[in-house]
This record gives sequence, structure tokens and C-alpha cells, in this order.
Amino acid sequence: MREHQGEFEQRGANLAAIGLGDAYYAKVFRDETGIGFPLLIDDQRKAYRAAELREANILHLLRSDNLAYRKQAKEQGFAQKKLGKNLCSGQETSIDSSI
Repeated sequence: MREHQGEFEQRGANLAAIGLGDAYYAKVFRDETGIGFPLLIDDQRKAYRAAELREANILHLLRSDNLAYRKQAKEQGFAQKKLGKNLCSGQETSIDSSI
């Protein structure tokens, strides 16, 4: 999305990213990636469920196409980070676009 942000904005769209971590993780992600659009926090996965996204399991992680994409991302300097606090803690969802 970051590479195409200008194209979206030229067409009148605003971008936002939704992350599953906490505020600390969101700040680290923003600092590392340099995104300039809002980064919302959905620690209860409400948006994730509303979009009817599926959860990955160990078999998904071991698929050859997934391994290839992970290798490519790693070669480009990207890495999966910790999500922060326990996502199953039952705490209220915090959505913060000011991070």
C-alpha cells in the first residue's frame, strides 16, 4: 500500500492500516516502515472478523508459496514482529489513529 499511496490519494481515497498489536508495536512498525497514513489498533480482532478473514494454522505457514513469500520478504529486510500484549486478554479494543 505504501508504494501506491499517491495513486489512491489521486483517486480520492484515504489509506489506513489496521494492526493487531498494541500501541508500542504500532509505534515501532510506523518508525520502521515510515508509513504516513493512520495505523489503527484492533487488539480484539473485531475488524479482522468483520472482514471475515481466516486465521492461519501451522499447515498454512508451511505451504511452499508461503515459505517463498516469507523468504522474499526477509531478503528485502522485512521481519514478523511480536504482536505485543496477549490478544486473547479480553480487554477492550483500542483504536488509536494518533500513533
